[in-house]
Amino acid sequence: MREEEKLARDVYLTMAALYPQSSTFSTIGTQSEQTHTDTVRDMLAKYGIPDPNPGANDLPDSIGVFTGADYGWYFTEKYLALVASGRVSLLDALYVGAFIEELDMLDIVNCPKVNR
Repeated sequence: MREEEKLARDVYLTMAALYPQSSTFSTIGTQSEQTHTDTVRDMLAKYGIPDPNPGANDLPDSIGVFTGADYGWYFTEKYLALVASGRVSLLDALYVGAFIEELDMLDIVNCPKVNR
């Protein structure tokens, strides 16, 4: 989840740089997705789970850099593909953002339930 949230943040920040006339990307990237990335980092620390991407908050150097041993390669590929799609036009970049949000909603719906 740490790298998934970082993926969303990084794509939004990249789109913000490509399309500075659209505040949508910078607002979502710097506020919502950064908060999600930080929250997952804090939960990992709380439960003593190693962070797969400890340099994730070293902006801007960490944008598009995924270091998780198991899935870093996967998130790198997804980042490159989403950014390539978003580079086509502002409309395509907005479609990329919609895709990211839809994927997040599907993840929430399909997340295993924990009984407490």
